[in-house]
Amino acid sequence: MNINCIAKYSMGLLALLLALPLWAEGPLHVVGGVVRDAKSKKPIVNAVVAAVGSNIATVTNDDGEFALKLVDADVALEVSCLGYRNAEINMADASSPLVVLLQRAPKQLKEVTVYSGDPRGIVEAALQKIPEAYSSTTDRLTLFYRETIQKGNRYMEVAEGVIDALKSDYGCRTIDYDRVQVVKGRKLLSQRRADTLSVKVAGGPMLALSLDFVKNEDFFLSKEELDNYHFSLAAPAMLNDRQQYVVEFKPCRREEYPLMKGILYIDAEGLTFTRAEFEMDLSDRALAVRSILYKKPRGLRFSPKKVAFTVSYRQGDDGQTYLNYIRNEMRFKCDWSRRLFSSTYIAVSEMVVVDREADCGCSIAGRDAFRQKERFSDVVVQYWDADFWERYNIIEPSESLEKAVARLLR
Repeated sequence: MNINCIAKYSMGLLALLLALPLWAEGPLHVVGGVVRDAKSKKPIVNAVVAAVGSNIATVTNDDGEFALKLVDADVALEVSCLGYRNAEINMADASSPLVVLLQRAPKQLKEVTVYSGDPRGIVEAALQKIPEAYSSTTDRLTLFYRETIQKGNRYMEVAEGVIDALKSDYGCRTIDYDRVQVVKGRKLLSQRRADTLSVKVAGGPMLALSLDFVKNEDFFLSKEELDNYHFSLAAPAMLNDRQQYVVEFKPCRREEYPLMKGILYIDAEGLTFTRAEFEMDLSDRALAVRSILYKKPRGLRFSPKKVAFTVSYRQGDDGQTYLNYIRNEMRFKCDWSRRLFSSTYIAVSEMVVVDREADCGCSIAGRDAFRQKERFSDVVVQYWDADFWERYNIIEPSESLEKAVARLLR
């Protein structure tokens, strides 16, 4: 009946939407559209769509589509994406649905850069800037979270919810005082007996804390860990109309835990981390399994094929930088010792910060906090209705996900 395939993802995430506070007053104005490349007209995935002058933002789905519910109909929208120039749309002069065409940005860095020959020095400088460049107060983030599990190309589970994350200041790179609470959520499960798989791997809403590597140095990129990596500079890039250093990194030694390999994007002017795309080094499969697998039935062989992450940050109107988006994709194979064929599973978790309350002075009681060993799908209801989100503002699911939901409903 129930698929226990992914219980916790202590390292990943899937999301596509924006939560408008339930206490927002007045009629809502729906703004929808699609973001495309101005030259190729192809949809742009994970472009950030933000309401100017507020903390409300979301990202485009796999089809480049977005939708926002806003109280102010005359608000301006800013659209940004890595490698493109920003676009600003005044909604008072625009028609809906919108078609936003982004122009590609040049890659040449200004000659004033002083770190061009020292990629490790750029990373060290960015680490030193964290206390002053990121939030110095306790903030409440509202996120939309979605996790999906596929067996081959067929969806076995879809679960999504609105999450509150309480984050202490970034002056100390620890998450010991941070908490997560599920505000509202729902799920759909496959009823096929063949889809039942009792495997627990790391993940869930706690990813809002654990994958924030700028805040959580225990996850990745502590100062002491820099010696584990070789750094090199790649071609520069543009993000939010600002030049970015692009620093590639890969392991140069072995540790008792899996290391990472990938790319860091660092703002060339402010020396802040703006984006990271990386994956777990799976060269030692036994070590990787121990780090992500919590539980499996006797006789089941578990083999990870890919564990990839994307984490992005966005500058607020106050000039400080805040967490924006997290995604984790895990691919693995499972087979039984006495069976001929194995099955491939894909688990994707994604979340986006859709609103933020700075220096909120609020707290999340321990009894209400989401716990490390809980499964997200165990704490939300199996209910799917068009009006479920009420005044919450979500991104429309991609066409492929809509079809998957329709099949699960049947």
